[in-house]
Amino acid sequence: MYKRTEQSMLGIVYFLAFISTTIACNCTYVPATEAICYADWISHAKVVAFHNPYRDTTGFYNVMYTVEHIELFKSYDTTSPLAPVFFISSDEAECFDLSCGEYIISGRFGADRTLRASYCQQITDDGLGGFQKYQNVSKALLTSLQTLKC
Repeated sequence: MYKRTEQSMLGIVYFLAFISTTIACNCTYVPATEAICYADWISHAKVVAFHNPYRDTTGFYNVMYTVEHIELFKSYDTTSPLAPVFFISSDEAECFDLSCGEYIISGRFGADRTLRASYCQQITDDGLGGFQKYQNVSKALLTSLQTLKC
């Protein structure tokens, strides 16, 4: 009897975790022009490493990506290079596989000038968030990034 109840409860927990991840990974439509204006920094960057020191997926801790910035499209201070690391909450990191490769990555500056990114605030052709591989970025979006009009 107890084993069946325990299995049922475990099933409910897994189901709720699945639902919360599914909801967390859906983004509302944000046109690229708005996402460009919202971002503090925008970079064509190559992801070289991922680090989740706490092995957390709850969003309580951040995970870290190490990148090589190839082209900087936007920053408050274009004379100083961006840090080679950006942070994203661990629950958002569950929404995608940001494997090594080149992407358009954007985000906000933290109070300590750290680079912060959010899954749903990325600049994409379809406006639905997520990280878009650089090779798939349209010429129209690249032109928008290079001319930056807000």
